[in-house]
Amino acid sequence: MNSVQPPITPQATVVRALNLIATDLDDETILMSVEQGSYYGMEATARRIWELIETPTSVADLIDLLSQEYNVTPDICGPDIIAYLEELNAEGLIVVS
Repeated sequence: MNSVQPPITPQATVVRALNLIATDLDDETILMSVEQGSYYGMEATARRIWELIETPTSVADLIDLLSQEYNVTPDICGPDIIAYLEELNAEGLIVVS
């Protein structure tokens, strides 16, 4: 039974789920969820987000940091980051608080 996760807002905190196996392969990070029997590949920005959420990180801080790194405004990248985090959350790859 899936528990209801809090919504992903700039005030939320996100961190990687603990039940995953991850490895780097060339320019890609490969994740495997033994629990779900699924694997995922992450490149470029997705991989950078994964690196940044190794420890609990606020979504607002994530948006600010990535907007600086990629030289875009937070209002441009924020919705994309939140949408990606929602995908990760739906797959059980992150914990939201």
